[in-house]
Amino acid sequence: MQYCSSLIKVQFGAATLTKKLCLMEDAKTNCALITDHSFLDGLEHVVGNIEPICYGTNINQKDSTHADQVLLTLVGMYLHFHNHPIPEVVTRMIRRLEKRWKDCDQSLFLLAVILNPFEGLSCFREQAGMNHFKYNNLRIQVFVHCL
Repeated sequence: MQYCSSLIKVQFGAATLTKKLCLMEDAKTNCALITDHSFLDGLEHVVGNIEPICYGTNINQKDSTHADQVLLTLVGMYLHFHNHPIPEVVTRMIRRLEKRWKDCDQSLFLLAVILNPFEGLSCFREQAGMNHFKYNNLRIQVFVHCL
């Protein structure tokens, strides 16, 4: 930032006078914005929020993605945004993720996670109430749905 004024002069040296003044003013405003710590902090929050969404998108857009990976990606994003420090972000993102989950064939995704040998029933907390009886009901639901 110590070379900001030099960069501005070099960048707009060949422009016409009115265009040059306008561009120089914009560049000064942008340089001041970059040096403002609140701008950089806000940018850091945005990057932190976009990162799990980008990971989820990259994982789920592959042709080889399995249903259990889709569900685990949604859960990862849910946990990230559930612990977010800004309440408005928590509310809106949780609402959007719950809408996506509501639109899914939930039985199939849950069954895919349970049948994953690395996950099984152990990935569910006690609050979920998932046991072998519910697992069998899921299997029947998915089987009947596929007929």
